[in-house]
Amino acid sequence: MEKGLVVTQLDVEPGECIKVKGKIQSDAKGFAVNVGKDSNTLMLHFNPRFDCHGDVNTVVCNSKEDGVWGEEDRKAEFPFQHGDKIEICISFDETEATVKLPEAEFKFPNRLGMEKIEYLAVEGDFKVKAINLLVMLAQARAGAGTAVALEDLQKVRKCCMLCGTGSLGRLAQWLCDCCPALACGGEAFLAQCFCGAGM
Repeated sequence: MEKGLVVTQLDVEPGECIKVKGKIQSDAKGFAVNVGKDSNTLMLHFNPRFDCHGDVNTVVCNSKEDGVWGEEDRKAEFPFQHGDKIEICISFDETEATVKLPEAEFKFPNRLGMEKIEYLAVEGDFKVKAINLLVMLAQARAGAGTAVALEDLQKVRKCCMLCGTGSLGRLAQWLCDCCPALACGGEAFLAQCFCGAGM
């Protein structure tokens, strides 16, 4: 498949979600979203195939360890159409990876026992429009100035590094505006960080 977007040096932990937004090409044969440690060590190879490698309208999932592919797992459900704009959310825990779409959900075992995602790659007939890393911040602490812990802010900063120049400053200001309300309400919230053009 044709290589597309590659993101390295990530630090995505269990419970966090990588969201990939984009458009399937009108003449797509197939595309893949890969996450793991690097190109040779993948927790998940998520590969919708319209018509390639002998498969028609089939989702194939797999893992790769030290450059060696594991056993393919074929899914019966195929919620994709040529030309569709889609949003794919990938999360994981110690036992499995989960791929969520508006119309479907796929699960695949965490065969390699990975504890974090450091690598993301998208290839094939899919045009990436945006990447979004959702980080659920811890519940707000009691008392003024303690709404967001330092480790939570570091997670938000990590999220922003995907977005390029300027985004970090804008989100930092947003957090400053939100913190007083969080200190009063004591509720968890989502920090959302986008890169690329909107859909």
